[in-house]
Amino acid sequence: MDTIFDTMTDTEIEDCVAKLQAADISYMSIVLTNGSSILAEVPAKHTEVEWTGNKSGLLERRHDSESSPSLYIWASDPEEQVIYQFQIPKSQIAGMTSVNFSRDSKRAAPGVHAPFELQSESDPELGKAAAESCLRAARAYGWKFFQSTYHLAYKPSQKYAFGDTALAPRTALYGDWAFFGRKEKGLKAIGAGVMGFSLSSSWQKSQWSALFKSLRATNTTLSAACVFESAVVDGFPVFLEGDNATSLEIEGESWLPCLLCERRIPDGEAPKPGERCLLAYLRTDSFMYPKELWERIAHPIRCFGEIQKAAIDAGSLGAMTCYLKVRGAGTPESQD
Repeated sequence: MDTIFDTMTDTEIEDCVAKLQAADISYMSIVLTNGSSILAEVPAKHTEVEWTGNKSGLLERRHDSESSPSLYIWASDPEEQVIYQFQIPKSQIAGMTSVNFSRDSKRAAPGVHAPFELQSESDPELGKAAAESCLRAARAYGWKFFQSTYHLAYKPSQKYAFGDTALAPRTALYGDWAFFGRKEKGLKAIGAGVMGFSLSSSWQKSQWSALFKSLRATNTTLSAACVFESAVVDGFPVFLEGDNATSLEIEGESWLPCLLCERRIPDGEAPKPGERCLLAYLRTDSFMYPKELWERIAHPIRCFGEIQKAAIDAGSLGAMTCYLKVRGAGTPESQD
């Protein structure tokens, strides 16, 4: 793995995880020393178990988490009924932060009584996305991992219908940390506040602050962004697929096309001709919250980036004359 950022110390990692656990945070984003990001479940308290495989199945081996060279992350895919354990080398961890959801309750499927409030953290699609995020990284970077299957009498999506997701203010969804790293030194700054307190008072916070400073206020509308050199806009995302998905190689990395639209586009529909949308490109390895779930977010996403002049086909909207090279994205300070 190429390294562009310093690693966190073991003490910082353990302190961060402990405070995420204390705040009852379910999911976190981990930024690696090469600048890429993954979504992961916060390890459960007192989880000190390593899985090892043999012919008869999986065995448990206890370990001292503080002295271990790896951070042990569990991930489960409720729909496929698979559970994973990933061993992420601590030497590859540059930053960690929480994914904060609003306390919105979810609805049960028609005719089904939900005995509890269905929270965003319980959405099986989120668990699946986290498992896939970790799995891609494990295969790319050679991390050790194990998997096993389990059985439920039903799949969660068959019993409960999870609605839209509402994220708390100041939640990072995407960060081109290589870009911010060229402006600010180090990445330990990503340890920003969780539920109102700092993850580690000794951490510098320059990069994290730089991202949210860039998202503080919009400076243009979607339809007028092309006249600016850089733009901060709010929009509902629609990722382009098929013939309309013209990916680009920018700065030596792959970037994906997305439309940021003034209104939310229903599932299965495309923006109509004349729709107020801005074409945007996002770096594939910089999603702190999986792109597969962006279109389910109930409120607009705020994006910051540089305007690039180019004629690119955007499907039903025709040719665009510019696109936004997104450097950072997240939720605004507040949602109306």
